[in-house]
Amino acid sequence: MSKLKGIGNRVGFWFSAVILGASLYYLVNTFQWQQLGAFVCSTELLLWPLLGMLLTIPLYWFLRTLRWSLMLRETGFRCPFFDLYMVTSISLSVAQFTPFQAGEMLKMEIMKRSLDLDRGTGYSSFVVERCADLLVVLATAGLALLLWGELEIERRAIIFLFLLIVLAAGLLWLCVRFLAIPRHVSGFLKEITFFLKRSSLVLPVLLLTCASWLVVAAGWHFAFSLLSVSPGFLSVVLLLSLVSVINLSSLIPGAVGVAEAAIAIILIFLHQEPVAAQAGAFLIRSYGFMILLLGLAHYIVYRRLKS
Repeated sequence: MSKLKGIGNRVGFWFSAVILGASLYYLVNTFQWQQLGAFVCSTELLLWPLLGMLLTIPLYWFLRTLRWSLMLRETGFRCPFFDLYMVTSISLSVAQFTPFQAGEMLKMEIMKRSLDLDRGTGYSSFVVERCADLLVVLATAGLALLLWGELEIERRAIIFLFLLIVLAAGLLWLCVRFLAIPRHVSGFLKEITFFLKRSSLVLPVLLLTCASWLVVAAGWHFAFSLLSVSPGFLSVVLLLSLVSVINLSSLIPGAVGVAEAAIAIILIFLHQEPVAAQAGAFLIRSYGFMILLLGLAHYIVYRRLKS
């Protein structure tokens, strides 16, 4: 088992290294750096899109906090909403620069230490949250591929991919249902099914998940509007989902290079000028740094309040 794990780690490392190298090669050799700088300097930046970008960040954190709060209430855990919001904002600001956004798990450790949240409850709720995110993002990404004829992707390949996802989910359910599972794993799965069996919880969680991703899409839309790169809000929603799937698949922390290349390529397919598309890609990276800085400010405030 340890040998297989070691092989898996090496394969994952080299896969990420190849993807990173290819993305950086694309950025260095394809991006029109001089024209890109001239384009940014010649564009009159507007104040309202910048304010819109800033406002979407705490709104996104609020919706994610509300989703987590509803789940924790079902378990009987009570906590001030302010504490949940601050912890969520800090963890989400860090998560965007970690593979699979695993940094969001930081909120469980903070809650365990400061408010005695049971790790089983915390991590099981996190798994359900992540599944809801993946469901919404994969469904929207699939819709993007089906709607955007410009991407020239074979529709049958998309259908086959989704059938594989359904098959994998079915096999996972069969393993959980019929195979002998260690006691500690079985207990963790029971905590996950606790949330999934709450019919009054599933719909609000999915709706809040959709709303939170729409807010992120609004942030991207405001970012593009700063430089008058306007593929349209619906296209931005679809772009966000597709780039999110690419970023997660790359296994690269923060999807450095991968995100910029993917955004630029897709925007060019959507008939944006190459220089404008490349500028839009770097604006999205700037949006990520704004999230990190605002999260750092939340951390400083929260630490002072708790000291």
